[in-house]
Amino acid sequence: MILENLSIKKIFKSNYFTYTILFSVLTLIFSFISYFYQDFNNIAFFIYVILFAVISYKDLKSGMLIVLAELIIGSKGYILFFEYSGFQISLRIAFFVIIFSIWISKLLIYIINNKLKNGQPCLATTINYFSFRKSRFFKYYFIFFIILLFAFILGILNGNGFSDAFFDMNGFLFLLYLLPFYDLFNNEDDYYKILSIFIASTSVLMLFTLFSLWIFSHINPFYLSNLY
Repeated sequence: MILENLSIKKIFKSNYFTYTILFSVLTLIFSFISYFYQDFNNIAFFIYVILFAVISYKDLKSGMLIVLAELIIGSKGYILFFEYSGFQISLRIAFFVIIFSIWISKLLIYIINNKLKNGQPCLATTINYFSFRKSRFFKYYFIFFIILLFAFILGILNGNGFSDAFFDMNGFLFLLYLLPFYDLFNNEDDYYKILSIFIASTSVLMLFTLFSLWIFSHINPFYLSNLY
């Protein structure tokens, strides 16, 4: 059984725990500053995206751990975003595009190498690459996304704009992360990393929520409009 003898000390002493605390706190601070300065928001967004792309390219597993932290602290995903002439792209969507661009690129390279070296059919090579396919939940997962895709198409056919239909659907797209997740995380050390990220980011979010509660219950409402 994975993590049968769970070591709490190992979680809290992990570098991943410390880095996640720093990442979460800095991101929340940058998000607050960006509310007042749109140029700062755009600059911070591109810095995060570039650093994330570099980290994910070097180690896709680390990129997935950053995604986990952002999913927890990032609310709707717009904790940082790029905006130009009314067009917005959230940090969450940028992370999603980067992760799947790198993962699919690695998959294609894997397929090509196996085709050239071993002469395996492309379809067979692809199927072997998706470890989540072996999960007993895969068939339900597949059916769910078929229904989601059908609902998306139906929404457009019923006169809703592409943007409206997409942003209704994209709240479920994070479940696609299960595909690279199953390929990347498969041993005890990996699960300790996940627990470290989860506990650290959840702790920051909890403390931030309690701090906000204290602020809103003790400060004159006149000064709270910007904070809100």
